[in-house]
Amino acid sequence: MSPLAKTVYNTVSNFLLKHQWIDRVKKSFGKSEVERYAELNIGTGGLDILDAVHCVMDEGRTKTFLETIDAVVKPSHIVIEAGIGTGILSLLAAALGAKVYGVELSPSVFSLAEEIIDDASQNKIISPNSIILTKDDATIWIPPEKANIIISENIYTGMFYEKQVQMMNHLRKFLKNGGIAIPSEMKSFIILTQTEFSHTPKHGEPFIPSKEENRIYPSIELSNPVLYDHIVFTKETSIHFEKELLIPVEKTGQINSLTIYSPVRMPNNTMIGRFDTTFFNNDLIIALGKPVDVQKGDRVKVKMIYEYGEKPEESTFSVALV
Repeated sequence: MSPLAKTVYNTVSNFLLKHQWIDRVKKSFGKSEVERYAELNIGTGGLDILDAVHCVMDEGRTKTFLETIDAVVKPSHIVIEAGIGTGILSLLAAALGAKVYGVELSPSVFSLAEEIIDDASQNKIISPNSIILTKDDATIWIPPEKANIIISENIYTGMFYEKQVQMMNHLRKFLKNGGIAIPSEMKSFIILTQTEFSHTPKHGEPFIPSKEENRIYPSIELSNPVLYDHIVFTKETSIHFEKELLIPVEKTGQINSLTIYSPVRMPNNTMIGRFDTTFFNNDLIIALGKPVDVQKGDRVKVKMIYEYGEKPEESTFSVALV
């Protein structure tokens, strides 16, 4: 990272340490990400404040975003960040000389961002009023002017839980000609898997492996990864997703789950891959209520139906031998 990006990163990290937010995130690991997300209505209330802090703690995620912003933001730019979180990405854009509009749905996250941005302003990392904050829903908020860049890191594996597509369908209309989105696109892959679960799961029950939270679900991959979705965030995208795939079986076993992962590409062609982060876009394992015994060489039909932004357990997944 550049010296300026490091300064912004260290400023926010030190603020979170000083105010014990990082300790609170670590204490929250007693409850799994799936359990926490099941309790949240992210679509109407946004993420929890601990998730916003956790994003900063994920160095792979945060530093890749900061490096991208450092590479593409210019002093004359107008930047919109939808879902500002702690404000760390907006802070770097403003420190680079851009005028930034930050939008945040969650009142608690909004208040934290205000505190951190005020702290950075007092420490002369950014100019006063270089970030204009608005507590609003980015799927309907109308920017006061068009932007060169939209930053929106409201993405989740398979595009579950978060409303990135809805936000970008709306906000892309306020991009100037040649404007870019950070990130620019996301691909999703699916693998037929045999997974060791900690309990007998329900059909469609999601599991999120995390070494950080000491939640590991050993899996055998019975197929190669298959690309099933590709979203470009500057293009209009239907929020209804429906796909039927024929997947060759590469290893004999019992399919009791589907594993999804979603690498993300930045506008400077930097990639955030499957194993590059600890919290951002982890693998998502979907349990199947009726396992399917397969032999190498078989073909399996997989059908998926869901709305972007909904919970995996609200979606439709079916697996059958052809």
